Amino acid sequence: MHMFKKLNPLRVLNALYFPLIVAGFAVMLWISRFVNLSDYQWLAWSLVFGWILGSRLATIYAIKLYCNKINKKLTEYCDPDAYIVGYEKLLRKCPANTRTSILLCLCSGYSYNGDLEKMKEALDKINSTEKFYNTKYGILNKVGFFASFSSYYRAVNDVQKAEAMLENMKSALENPKLGAKFRRRYDDSYTTAKFYTNILKGEYDGAEEYLCAAFDRAGNKLEKVMAKYTLGKTYIHFGNVEKAKKAFEYVIENGNKIFFVRKAAEYLGTIV
Repeated sequence: MHMFKKLNPLRVLNALYFPLIVAGFAVMLWISRFVNLSDYQWLAWSLVFGWILGSRLATIYAIKLYCNKINKKLTEYCDPDAYIVGYEKLLRKCPANTRTSILLCLCSGYSYNGDLEKMKEALDKINSTEKFYNTKYGILNKVGFFASFSSYYRAVNDVQKAEAMLENMKSALENPKLGAKFRRRYDDSYTTAKFYTNILKGEYDGAEEYLCAAFDRAGNKLEKVMAKYTLGKTYIHFGNVEKAKKAFEYVIENGNKIFFVRKAAEYLGTIV
């Protein structure tokens, strides 16, 4: 029955783009050996190839705009449900070579939704299908995969495996093909993940200063909420009840639908 399903235009376009370009120019060169093509004929062929190229670029741009819109659902509105719906929809339509990136985005959504079972399923799916080619984007996927798996193990309180995944992430970041721009970006992610892993181990030295600075430099609401949530846990650790209450109240007021709002309410219930 699957052979009669409606064809996905994104996948068809992705699969046929380069073959069409190469085949088209090859045919033009072959015809030109026997027939003198007029300027109009060359123009017509150029328009065809231009349309194919334009369609490809338009598709890429449309997907980029769509992803930016979905990402704001999580980062600015703290709505993991809408974020997950958006990326699950995209996953059904995307070309095969973008599936890993989308699954990694879904891992973030599942994490902030508190759905660790679906997060693990997505990570296992990536682990079973992704070859992590030694290209820039293959390395980026590998870095994201290890970062997400580390996050999962922190969520289930498995410090040893979380640290092992961070070591794998660090090794992937050292690949020279990654480039300085991406390395700087993901070095920050590694440092943050390492900090949260140390918190899980009960190492709170310097935590308040680090988290206050993280809150101030946060680029979106979600980062601010998560910094405040961990600050609340830090204040509880040091016995500062009033500051903990204010931190958790901020999370509840600004975190909308993320899982950590419920956790903040639980913490508040124990200290009020």
